[in-house]
Amino acid sequence: MTLFSRSFGPLFVTLALSLIGCTSADNTATKGQLIECQVAADGTAGDCQAVDEPSDAPGTCVDVDDDGDGDSHDAEAEDADDSAAGDTDDDDDGTDDAEDDDDDNDGIDDDHDCDETSGGDDDDADD
Repeated sequence: MTLFSRSFGPLFVTLALSLIGCTSADNTATKGQLIECQVAADGTAGDCQAVDEPSDAPGTCVDVDDDGDGDSHDAEAEDADDSAAGDTDDDDDGTDDAEDDDDDNDGIDDDHDCDETSGGDDDDADD
């Protein structure tokens, strides 16, 4: 081992590890985690952040991030709007959507659910 490698080797390793830590993405959500999003004037959800507990602040909505991308729109979500014509119980829980406080059974009441916002994964007008 040379004097150079003994003196500067640990420095290079430390520098490399610190650069890896600095390259984290803005998205800190993980699959299945709660996210809270801002609701824009047009009713769409965006600017989502991972949360442990929703704030229920005005102008926000909450969603379960099913695909882990930090966005309220889930890439592989089964859109309840695509159910059979005339079906008034999209989640098949035995309660009509108009009477169901959580018509997609994600654990979030519809009045706070990002899925119910304009363009959301379940934005039925009849829910």
